[in-house]
Amino acid sequence: MTLPLALQGPMMAFGIGTHEREKPTSTTPTKSAVLGLVAAALGRTFTDPQDDLHALMLHVRVDDPGQVQSDFQIVRQALRADGSVNPFLTPVRREYLYGAAFLVLLEGPAYILGSVGEALLNPAFPPYLGRRSCPPARPLYVQAPKTAEPLTVMAEVPDLTGTGGRRLALIEDPLGYYTRPDQPLPERRFANRTLTLTHIQTVSAAP
Repeated sequence: MTLPLALQGPMMAFGIGTHEREKPTSTTPTKSAVLGLVAAALGRTFTDPQDDLHALMLHVRVDDPGQVQSDFQIVRQALRADGSVNPFLTPVRREYLYGAAFLVLLEGPAYILGSVGEALLNPAFPPYLGRRSCPPARPLYVQAPKTAEPLTVMAEVPDLTGTGGRRLALIEDPLGYYTRPDQPLPERRFANRTLTLTHIQTVSAAP
């Protein structure tokens, strides 16, 4: 089964590593961030088992890449590289994606994705796109064709920007040639995930 989510908003951020003074963002949604959003919708906390979610596959269609911009903030108790806490006020540069839109597909067993779909319609915790300051601009749940083939879903779900066009797609694939270190593991560790990059011709939304 394939379950699509619409990630669209004025701001979003998907961490790809962190440092005391630097908080960069990936230019596309990471698997760890999307599964964190799903876990929150289901009402799970960091201490709850997540193995069923970690086993799902994740695919991304880039409808609008947005723009990466930085925001300089002053924070208390910033984490140092060694894991200790800085007791002083620290200037931090946080990166955000502005104006981006992504169609994200979760692929896996129907009994898991059925529960996820219901949770997205009535989330236990308010959803946000990577950081609490980044609420979504539209409902996450997307009505999709009844098919399990991700490329077909990507081609048939209307473009989130309202136009049609050729869009980049990142397909999770065990034989893929592109790797990203965003596969969640227990104890908040991460492994590499392999992807295949392709392009999808999308359709515009009905008038």
